[in-house]
Amino acid sequence: MIDRTIALRKKHARWFSGPQSRSQLSSNESHDFFIGVMEKVYDVLKPRCQTTVAHMRDDQISSLGIKNIYAALPVEEPSEGFINYEPPPAQPVDAAEPVETNEVYTIEVLESLEAKYLAAQCLFEDIADLRQSVAKMWSAFEGKGVDLIPCALASNTAVDLIRKAQEDFTKEFGPETTYEDLAKLVYFPACFAQGIIPQHEVTRTKISASNPKLPCDSRVAGVAEYIMLGVRILLGAFEDVIKVNNAPILQGDYFGKYDASVDWWSLSPLGRFMSDTALLMRSLPDACWLTLNRGGVPAEDQLVRYCHHSRKGGKTEL
Repeated sequence: MIDRTIALRKKHARWFSGPQSRSQLSSNESHDFFIGVMEKVYDVLKPRCQTTVAHMRDDQISSLGIKNIYAALPVEEPSEGFINYEPPPAQPVDAAEPVETNEVYTIEVLESLEAKYLAAQCLFEDIADLRQSVAKMWSAFEGKGVDLIPCALASNTAVDLIRKAQEDFTKEFGPETTYEDLAKLVYFPACFAQGIIPQHEVTRTKISASNPKLPCDSRVAGVAEYIMLGVRILLGAFEDVIKVNNAPILQGDYFGKYDASVDWWSLSPLGRFMSDTALLMRSLPDACWLTLNRGGVPAEDQLVRYCHHSRKGGKTEL
Protein backbone atom coordinates (compact mmCIF):
# COMPACT_ATOMS: atom_id res chain seq x y z
CA MET A 1 0.00 0.00 0.00
CA ILE A 2 2.80 2.43 0.90
CA ASP A 3 4.80 1.82 -2.27
CA ARG A 4 1.69 2.33 -4.38
CA THR A 5 1.01 5.61 -2.57
CA ILE A 6 4.61 6.74 -3.16
CA ALA A 7 4.40 5.90 -6.88
CA LEU A 8 1.09 7.75 -7.23
CA ARG A 9 2.44 10.82 -5.41
CA LYS A 10 5.51 10.90 -7.64
CA LYS A 11 3.40 10.52 -10.75
CA HIS A 12 1.29 13.56 -9.83
CA ALA A 13 4.40 15.51 -8.83
CA ARG A 14 5.92 14.94 -12.29
CA TRP A 15 2.66 16.00 -13.93
CA PHE A 16 2.58 19.28 -12.00
CA SER A 17 6.29 20.02 -12.53
CA GLY A 18 6.54 22.93 -14.93
CA PRO A 19 6.42 26.73 -14.96
CA GLN A 20 4.80 27.52 -11.62
CA SER A 21 4.23 30.45 -9.32
CA ARG A 22 5.94 30.91 -5.96
CA SER A 23 2.91 29.61 -4.03
CA GLN A 24 2.77 26.51 -6.25
CA LEU A 25 6.48 25.85 -5.72
CA SER A 26 6.09 25.97 -1.96
CA SER A 27 3.14 23.60 -2.20
CA ASN A 28 5.17 21.15 -4.29
CA GLU A 29 8.03 21.29 -1.75
CA SER A 30 5.65 20.15 0.96
CA HIS A 31 4.51 17.32 -1.28
CA ASP A 32 8.12 16.28 -1.95
CA PHE A 33 8.82 16.34 1.79
CA PHE A 34 5.82 14.10 2.43
CA ILE A 35 7.01 11.68 -0.27
CA GLY A 36 10.41 11.53 1.42
CA VAL A 37 8.76 10.75 4.77
CA MET A 38 6.75 7.92 3.20
CA GLU A 39 9.88 6.47 1.57
CA LYS A 40 11.65 6.40 4.95
CA VAL A 41 8.64 4.71 6.53
CA TYR A 42 8.62 2.19 3.69
CA ASP A 43 12.30 1.40 4.19
CA VAL A 44 11.76 0.89 7.93
CA LEU A 45 8.72 -1.38 7.51
CA LYS A 46 9.95 -3.31 4.47
CA PRO A 47 12.01 -5.94 6.42
CA ARG A 48 9.02 -6.63 8.68
CA CYS A 49 6.57 -7.22 5.82
CA GLN A 50 6.16 -10.89 4.88
CA THR A 51 5.29 -11.05 1.21
CA THR A 52 5.95 -13.34 -1.69
CA VAL A 53 5.03 -10.85 -4.37
CA ALA A 54 7.71 -8.59 -5.75
CA HIS A 55 6.45 -5.02 -5.83
CA MET A 56 7.83 -2.57 -8.36
CA ARG A 57 7.37 1.15 -8.14
CA ASP A 58 6.25 3.26 -11.05
CA ASP A 59 9.69 4.77 -11.61
CA GLN A 60 11.25 1.27 -11.64
CA ILE A 61 8.79 0.07 -14.25
CA SER A 62 9.53 3.12 -16.42
CA SER A 63 13.30 2.53 -16.12
CA LEU A 64 12.87 -1.03 -17.41
CA GLY A 65 11.07 0.18 -20.51
CA ILE A 66 7.96 -1.86 -19.76
CA LYS A 67 4.95 -0.44 -21.58
CA ASN A 68 2.40 -2.89 -20.22
CA ILE A 69 2.00 -2.65 -16.43
CA TYR A 70 0.97 -6.30 -16.26
CA ALA A 71 4.29 -7.38 -17.77
CA ALA A 72 5.98 -6.61 -14.43
CA LEU A 73 3.80 -9.07 -12.52
CA PRO A 74 5.41 -12.36 -11.46
CA VAL A 75 4.10 -15.46 -13.25
CA GLU A 76 3.61 -18.65 -11.27
CA GLU A 77 3.80 -21.96 -13.11
CA PRO A 78 0.83 -24.30 -12.57
CA SER A 79 1.39 -27.44 -10.51
CA GLU A 80 1.50 -30.96 -11.93
CA GLY A 81 -1.77 -31.84 -10.22
CA PHE A 82 -3.53 -28.93 -11.86
CA ILE A 83 -2.14 -29.80 -15.28
CA ASN A 84 -2.95 -33.53 -15.06
CA TYR A 85 -6.40 -33.06 -13.49
CA GLU A 86 -9.15 -35.02 -15.23
CA PRO A 87 -12.78 -34.16 -14.49
CA PRO A 88 -15.06 -37.05 -13.49
CA PRO A 89 -17.23 -38.47 -16.27
CA ALA A 90 -20.61 -36.81 -16.59
CA GLN A 91 -23.57 -38.84 -15.45
CA PRO A 92 -26.01 -39.63 -18.27
CA VAL A 93 -29.34 -37.85 -17.96
CA ASP A 94 -32.48 -39.38 -19.37
CA ALA A 95 -34.23 -37.05 -21.77
CA ALA A 96 -37.65 -36.07 -20.47
CA GLU A 97 -40.50 -37.12 -22.67
CA PRO A 98 -42.72 -34.29 -23.94
CA VAL A 99 -45.95 -33.98 -22.03
CA GLU A 100 -49.08 -33.00 -23.88
CA THR A 101 -51.34 -30.46 -22.21
CA ASN A 102 -54.50 -28.63 -23.08
CA GLU A 103 -53.50 -25.47 -21.25
CA VAL A 104 -53.63 -22.29 -23.31
CA TYR A 105 -51.52 -19.29 -22.32
CA THR A 106 -52.60 -15.77 -23.23
CA ILE A 107 -50.80 -12.48 -22.88
CA GLU A 108 -51.83 -10.56 -19.80
CA VAL A 109 -53.91 -7.52 -20.71
CA LEU A 110 -53.16 -4.36 -18.77
CA GLU A 111 -56.59 -3.48 -17.49
CA SER A 112 -55.82 -2.01 -14.09
CA LEU A 113 -56.84 1.59 -13.50
CA GLU A 114 -53.32 2.50 -12.35
CA ALA A 115 -51.79 1.19 -15.58
CA LYS A 116 -54.34 3.08 -17.66
CA TYR A 117 -53.71 6.29 -15.73
CA LEU A 118 -49.95 6.04 -16.20
CA ALA A 119 -50.31 5.23 -19.90
CA ALA A 120 -52.67 8.16 -20.42
CA GLN A 121 -50.27 10.51 -18.65
CA CYS A 122 -47.38 9.34 -20.85
CA LEU A 123 -49.52 9.68 -23.99
CA PHE A 124 -50.59 13.26 -23.24
CA GLU A 125 -47.02 14.13 -22.21
CA ASP A 126 -45.72 12.98 -25.61
CA ILE A 127 -48.49 14.90 -27.36
CA ALA A 128 -47.63 18.06 -25.40
CA ASP A 129 -43.98 17.77 -26.46
CA LEU A 130 -44.99 17.33 -30.10
CA ARG A 131 -47.38 20.27 -29.96
CA GLN A 132 -44.68 22.50 -28.50
CA SER A 133 -42.16 21.47 -31.16
CA VAL A 134 -44.61 22.10 -34.00
CA ALA A 135 -45.66 25.43 -32.47
CA LYS A 136 -42.03 26.54 -32.36
CA MET A 137 -41.63 25.69 -36.05
CA TRP A 138 -44.69 27.74 -37.02
CA SER A 139 -43.40 30.62 -34.90
CA ALA A 140 -40.13 30.43 -36.83
CA PHE A 141 -42.15 30.42 -40.07
CA GLU A 142 -43.93 33.62 -39.04
CA GLY A 143 -40.52 35.13 -38.35
CA LYS A 144 -39.33 34.10 -41.85
CA GLY A 145 -36.85 31.67 -40.35
CA VAL A 146 -38.38 28.46 -41.75
CA ASP A 147 -40.10 27.75 -45.07
CA LEU A 148 -43.69 26.58 -45.37
CA ILE A 149 -42.96 23.03 -46.57
CA PRO A 150 -40.87 21.95 -43.52
CA CYS A 151 -43.59 23.31 -41.21
CA ALA A 152 -46.32 21.42 -43.06
CA LEU A 153 -44.29 18.21 -43.08
CA ALA A 154 -43.56 18.56 -39.37
CA SER A 155 -47.27 19.05 -38.63
CA ASN A 156 -48.30 16.00 -40.67
CA THR A 157 -45.56 13.90 -39.08
CA ALA A 158 -46.70 14.95 -35.61
CA VAL A 159 -50.29 13.97 -36.40
CA ASP A 160 -49.14 10.59 -37.72
CA LEU A 161 -47.08 9.99 -34.59
CA ILE A 162 -50.04 10.83 -32.36
CA ARG A 163 -52.30 8.53 -34.37
CA LYS A 164 -49.74 5.72 -34.05
CA ALA A 165 -49.48 6.33 -30.29
CA GLN A 166 -53.24 6.13 -29.95
CA GLU A 167 -53.28 2.86 -31.91
CA ASP A 168 -50.67 1.42 -29.55
CA PHE A 169 -52.78 2.54 -26.60
CA THR A 170 -55.92 0.85 -27.95
CA LYS A 171 -53.97 -2.37 -28.53
CA GLU A 172 -53.14 -2.46 -24.84
CA PHE A 173 -56.43 -1.29 -23.35
CA GLY A 174 -59.04 -2.12 -25.94
CA PRO A 175 -60.48 -0.43 -29.05
CA GLU A 176 -63.40 0.98 -27.06
CA THR A 177 -61.09 3.53 -25.41
CA THR A 178 -62.11 6.97 -26.69
CA TYR A 179 -60.68 10.44 -26.20
CA GLU A 180 -63.23 11.08 -23.45
CA ASP A 181 -61.98 8.01 -21.58
CA LEU A 182 -58.38 9.19 -21.85
CA ALA A 183 -59.24 12.74 -20.81
CA LYS A 184 -61.19 11.61 -17.76
CA LEU A 185 -58.25 9.50 -16.57
CA VAL A 186 -56.14 12.66 -16.29
CA TYR A 187 -58.75 15.38 -15.75
CA PHE A 188 -60.83 13.81 -12.97
CA PRO A 189 -57.91 13.16 -10.55
CA ALA A 190 -56.72 16.75 -11.10
CA CYS A 191 -60.18 18.05 -10.23
CA PHE A 192 -60.45 15.86 -7.12
CA ALA A 193 -57.04 17.11 -5.96
CA GLN A 194 -58.38 20.70 -6.09
CA GLY A 195 -61.64 19.79 -4.35
CA ILE A 196 -63.64 20.19 -7.58
CA ILE A 197 -66.42 17.83 -8.62
CA PRO A 198 -65.85 17.28 -12.37
CA GLN A 199 -68.75 17.13 -14.76
CA HIS A 200 -69.09 13.91 -16.72
CA GLU A 201 -70.52 15.83 -19.65
CA VAL A 202 -69.14 19.31 -20.19
CA THR A 203 -71.84 21.93 -20.29
CA ARG A 204 -71.74 23.80 -23.56
CA THR A 205 -71.94 27.37 -22.41
CA LYS A 206 -72.43 30.11 -24.93
CA ILE A 207 -69.00 31.54 -25.71
CA SER A 208 -68.37 34.64 -27.78
CA ALA A 209 -65.98 37.55 -27.97
CA SER A 210 -68.32 39.55 -25.73
CA ASN A 211 -68.76 36.63 -23.33
CA PRO A 212 -65.34 34.97 -22.96
CA LYS A 213 -65.37 31.90 -20.72
CA LEU A 214 -63.11 29.02 -19.88
CA PRO A 215 -64.56 25.56 -20.53
CA CYS A 216 -63.66 24.49 -17.00
CA ASP A 217 -62.78 25.72 -13.54
CA SER A 218 -59.83 28.11 -13.61
CA ARG A 219 -58.02 26.02 -10.98
CA VAL A 220 -57.61 23.15 -13.45
CA ALA A 221 -57.22 25.27 -16.58
CA GLY A 222 -53.65 24.05 -17.04
CA VAL A 223 -54.71 20.40 -17.02
CA ALA A 224 -57.60 21.14 -19.38
CA GLU A 225 -55.20 22.78 -21.81
CA TYR A 226 -52.78 19.86 -21.36
CA ILE A 227 -55.42 17.35 -22.49
CA MET A 228 -56.84 19.75 -25.14
CA LEU A 229 -60.25 19.82 -23.48
CA GLY A 230 -61.12 23.26 -24.81
CA VAL A 231 -60.48 22.29 -28.42
CA ARG A 232 -62.52 19.12 -27.94
CA ILE A 233 -65.47 21.15 -26.63
CA LEU A 234 -65.28 23.49 -29.62
CA LEU A 235 -65.21 20.61 -32.07
CA GLY A 236 -68.05 18.90 -30.24
CA ALA A 237 -70.18 22.03 -30.50
CA PHE A 238 -69.35 22.34 -34.19
CA GLU A 239 -70.45 18.76 -34.87
CA ASP A 240 -74.06 19.75 -34.21
CA VAL A 241 -74.12 22.03 -37.26
CA ILE A 242 -72.30 19.70 -39.66
CA LYS A 243 -75.07 18.09 -41.68
CA VAL A 244 -75.43 16.60 -45.12
CA ASN A 245 -75.39 19.28 -47.84
CA ASN A 246 -75.02 21.98 -45.22
CA ALA A 247 -72.21 24.52 -44.93
CA PRO A 248 -72.23 26.66 -41.78
CA ILE A 249 -71.29 30.31 -42.09
CA LEU A 250 -69.49 32.24 -39.36
CA GLN A 251 -70.97 35.60 -38.40
CA GLY A 252 -68.00 37.89 -38.86
CA ASP A 253 -65.90 38.23 -35.73
CA TYR A 254 -68.44 36.64 -33.43
CA PHE A 255 -65.69 34.69 -31.63
CA GLY A 256 -63.18 37.51 -31.87
CA LYS A 257 -60.24 38.22 -34.11
CA TYR A 258 -57.19 35.99 -34.24
CA ASP A 259 -53.96 37.96 -34.00
CA ALA A 260 -50.98 35.94 -35.16
CA SER A 261 -48.53 38.62 -33.99
CA VAL A 262 -49.38 37.98 -30.32
CA ASP A 263 -47.22 35.46 -28.48
CA TRP A 264 -49.66 32.66 -27.66
CA TRP A 265 -47.52 31.36 -24.78
CA SER A 266 -47.59 34.74 -23.02
CA LEU A 267 -51.41 34.82 -22.85
CA SER A 268 -53.47 33.76 -19.86
CA PRO A 269 -55.38 30.43 -19.99
CA LEU A 270 -58.54 32.34 -20.94
CA GLY A 271 -56.65 34.33 -23.57
CA ARG A 272 -55.20 31.17 -25.11
CA PHE A 273 -58.60 29.49 -25.19
CA MET A 274 -60.28 32.48 -26.86
CA SER A 275 -57.41 32.72 -29.35
CA ASP A 276 -57.87 29.05 -30.24
CA THR A 277 -61.62 29.58 -30.50
CA ALA A 278 -61.25 32.51 -32.91
CA LEU A 279 -58.81 30.63 -35.12
CA LEU A 280 -60.61 27.30 -35.12
CA MET A 281 -64.09 28.70 -35.69
CA ARG A 282 -62.79 30.89 -38.50
CA SER A 283 -61.23 27.89 -40.26
CA LEU A 284 -63.86 25.18 -39.74
CA PRO A 285 -66.61 26.66 -41.98
CA ASP A 286 -64.17 26.86 -44.91
CA ALA A 287 -63.00 23.29 -44.30
CA CYS A 288 -66.62 22.15 -44.09
CA TRP A 289 -67.47 23.91 -47.36
CA LEU A 290 -64.71 21.95 -49.16
CA THR A 291 -66.40 18.69 -48.23
CA LEU A 292 -69.49 19.69 -50.28
CA ASN A 293 -67.55 19.20 -53.49
CA ARG A 294 -68.74 15.83 -54.78
CA GLY A 295 -65.69 15.49 -56.98
CA GLY A 296 -63.46 15.77 -53.94
CA VAL A 297 -60.44 17.96 -53.43
CA PRO A 298 -56.87 17.29 -54.58
CA ALA A 299 -55.63 17.05 -50.99
CA GLU A 300 -57.01 17.14 -47.47
CA ASP A 301 -55.60 18.49 -44.27
CA GLN A 302 -56.72 17.39 -40.80
CA LEU A 303 -59.59 19.89 -40.61
CA VAL A 304 -61.11 18.84 -43.93
CA ARG A 305 -60.67 15.18 -43.03
CA TYR A 306 -62.36 15.87 -39.69
CA CYS A 307 -65.36 17.46 -41.42
CA HIS A 308 -65.65 14.47 -43.78
CA HIS A 309 -65.51 12.16 -40.78
CA SER A 310 -68.08 14.15 -38.82
CA ARG A 311 -70.58 14.20 -41.68
CA LYS A 312 -70.62 10.41 -41.53
CA GLY A 313 -71.37 10.46 -37.82
CA GLY A 314 -67.88 9.44 -36.73
CA LYS A 315 -66.40 10.33 -33.37
CA THR A 316 -63.63 12.87 -33.04
CA GLU A 317 -60.26 11.15 -32.80
CA LEU A 318 -57.43 12.21 -30.58
